[in-house]
Amino acid sequence: MRVEAQGNGYLVLNQNYYPGWRVKGAKSKQIRAMKGLIAIEVSPLDKNIEFYYLPWSFVFGLILTTTTALFSLFMLKGRVMKTMPLGVDER
Repeated sequence: MRVEAQGNGYLVLNQNYYPGWRVKGAKSKQIRAMKGLIAIEVSPLDKNIEFYYLPWSFVFGLILTTTTALFSLFMLKGRVMKTMPLGVDER
């Protein structure tokens, strides 16, 4: 969002605060909850501010899912390799 502040102040969004909210483009990276809403300190130097939601639980879940999928593929590959013939002729 574009901000044109004439002095120091706060930008308050009508959005419920939950841990995981992050901000880009502002000098202050600390998001505060004011009566349950999102607020960030702004200055005249802040022009474009972007809020995004990235909770640690999502990051942890993504890492865990990726690790499990790679491990499963590795185990499946090992099982397929054991059942494949080696090309030895048994006459």
